[in-house]
Amino acid sequence: MKKKLILFTLIISISTFSFSQKVLEDLTKKTANNIVNQIKKLPQNSKVTITFFAHDDLYKDDETTYLGIKFTKYLAQEIRKEIQDEKLNYNLLFPEEIDDQLYEKMKAGFKKPDDVSSQEFWAKFLDDKKADFYISGKYRIDGNYDKISVTGTQIIPNQFGDYPTHQIIAIDGKNFKKIKDKKDKKYLEKLNKPLTELNDAYTELVNWQGNGKDFNIEHLDADGNKLSGHNLVVGKDYNISINIKKGAYVYAFFFDPSDKEKPFMYMLFPYDTNINNYLSAGKHSLPPGYTFTPEPPGDGEQVYFQIFVSEVKIPIRFTSEVDENGYINAIFYESDCENFLQQINEMDKTKISTKQVAFTRSIKQ
Repeated sequence: MKKKLILFTLIISISTFSFSQKVLEDLTKKTANNIVNQIKKLPQNSKVTITFFAHDDLYKDDETTYLGIKFTKYLAQEIRKEIQDEKLNYNLLFPEEIDDQLYEKMKAGFKKPDDVSSQEFWAKFLDDKKADFYISGKYRIDGNYDKISVTGTQIIPNQFGDYPTHQIIAIDGKNFKKIKDKKDKKYLEKLNKPLTELNDAYTELVNWQGNGKDFNIEHLDADGNKLSGHNLVVGKDYNISINIKKGAYVYAFFFDPSDKEKPFMYMLFPYDTNINNYLSAGKHSLPPGYTFTPEPPGDGEQVYFQIFVSEVKIPIRFTSEVDENGYINAIFYESDCENFLQQINEMDKTKISTKQVAFTRSIKQ
């Protein structure tokens, strides 16, 4: 029997309905068509990107939500497709795969860069490319999720781009989608939630980057097959393959922002305080000799891994617990995180390398 390290420990029932994404796909197709018609008014070869659409709520301030990120992702795909199909000379700057980034890290993406911090976010998000124009807008939910509408869409010049004085272009057209199917309403309701607020220590850790030499990681199923996407299926077994160029100390952290009952980081490796986490040069599985298994719910929640490879040993504290079934939970409490940060912030960053990746947890392939 293979050993299992249980992660994703929010224990609630799995929803049995399948999520329908067609409602978003239909709405973004219509919206993209209207936007591309206006993009044609921009200077040739302009570079365009999209801010994440926020929730337009009449009763409270606009919210940054999971639905806003999903909607914007589909919208970018449709705009890129139309630009390519019409052979237009415009470049859409938007990552084709945004699900490998932790959504909670992407709040700066809900506004165009008008200050230093948001400019830094967009430079990194767009792979050091500079956009000339930003498409911005909101979405509105009417009734009891009876209709979703697109509101206030504009094309805005980037003050840091090549056309800072270009006029703002308003996008006309009433784009909305009526929703009749109960599962579609449920799908939107589950996504229409504000992004989780990460506590300061965890936020700093998931954003921490070392300057050391690179290392390679692959995500594998229990049979050693490399995963082709960013989807982890509840109940299946996985591990991470790490290839390091020379012997080093390895620390692997796991974070599930959707776990409201236990909003902690967990240790993937080391998972016991008595374990020597020094690994020799070459390939290893994380955790060595174990698989890890996503637990319920599986409603499309993101989960996140942060891996440190250090030339020197870093003092670390965490709490390792074994449940009645013999499964291990290695909890990295906030105070432990603060202690770890203190250690690494005093170290030479060239001695530490890091990699971060996010996955989506689901109940089906």
